[in-house]
Amino acid sequence: MLGEAPYPWFGDVWDRFGQSLAQSRLGHAVLIVGPAGVGKLALAESASRALLCRERGLGRVSAPCGVCDACVQVERGSHPDLHRVEADDKTGVIGVGAVREICAQLLMTSQMAGYRVGLFPNVERCSVSAANSLLKTLEEPPPNVFMVLVSARPGRLPATIRSRCQVWRCPAPAPTQAAQWLREQGVQDADAALDRAGGAPLMALQVSGDPLSASLDAVLAATLTGQVSVAQAAKQLEPYGSEAALSGVLMSIDTVLASGADHLASGLQIACFGGSRSARQLYAWRDAVLREFVRDRTGLNELATLERVLAAGRGEAPAAVT
Repeated sequence: MLGEAPYPWFGDVWDRFGQSLAQSRLGHAVLIVGPAGVGKLALAESASRALLCRERGLGRVSAPCGVCDACVQVERGSHPDLHRVEADDKTGVIGVGAVREICAQLLMTSQMAGYRVGLFPNVERCSVSAANSLLKTLEEPPPNVFMVLVSARPGRLPATIRSRCQVWRCPAPAPTQAAQWLREQGVQDADAALDRAGGAPLMALQVSGDPLSASLDAVLAATLTGQVSVAQAAKQLEPYGSEAALSGVLMSIDTVLASGADHLASGLQIACFGGSRSARQLYAWRDAVLREFVRDRTGLNELATLERVLAAGRGEAPAAVT
C-alpha cells in the first residue's frame, strides 16, 4: 500500500494510483479535476512525493518515507526533478514561456536517477500558445516523466489535452464524511461551514475561523439585490481590509461556480446572492476581482477598491482609478 491518502475522501483514487505504481502501469500524465476547495493540489503534491521518494523507489518502503534526501527536498521546494509552473502574478495567466521552460526541464536527464515530475496547478489558465506547447510534450512524452495537471475547470482546456491524460475525478465528498473530518479539525458547526463553502471541506475549514465569512454572503446579497448601496456595502467590508475582502468575494464566486456547474454548463442561471446570475456574469465578476488582486494597490484607496469590486458584481461600470 502507498500509505494514507492526503484526505480521506481521496481513498479510492489514491489506492488506484498506488496499484498502478506498484505494477509499473503508470501513464505519463494525469489530469486531476474537481471543484475548488476539495484538496486537488494536495493530492497532486502527494503523488509527486510518492514518485520521488528514494526509499520507496528502492523498494525499502511502500509509502513516501518523509526523511530521505528526496523527500526533504520536496518538502523544501528544492528537489531538482520536481518542476512547477505558476500563473503570472500580474495577469493570472500561464504564459507560453513558463510552459516551454518546464517542458525543457522535463526533457533533461534526471539529476537523482528517478522520475522527473511536472506540476501544473490551475492548468486551465494556460494561454492558447501555452496550451499548444504543453500539448506537444503530452503527445511525445519523454521516458520517466510524470506530468500532473490540476484544474477546477477542465472544460476550459482543449479537448486534445484532456484526451492525452488519465483523468482523476475528485468530486466533493459526501456531506457526512466532510462534516466528520471538519469536526476532527476542531470545527464546531461543521454543517453550517459546509453550507457556506458549497460542500467544499477545505473552503469550509477556512471560513470557519474567518469572521469575515460570517457576514460576507449577507453583504453581497444585500448589495447585488439593491438593498444597500455599493458605498454602504464597501464601508461594511472596509474594516476587514481590501485583500481579505477580495479573497472572500473570490471564494464566494468560486463556491457558486462549483456548486452550480451543471446549471451553468447548460446555459441556465443559478440562484445566488439573493438573485440569479449567468455564467457570463459570474466569470466577468470573477475577472474583475482578479484584476484588483494583481493591481499594485500601493497608495490606492482601499474603500475605492471595494467599491469597484462590488459595482462589478452589480454589472455597473466602476469608477476610474486615479
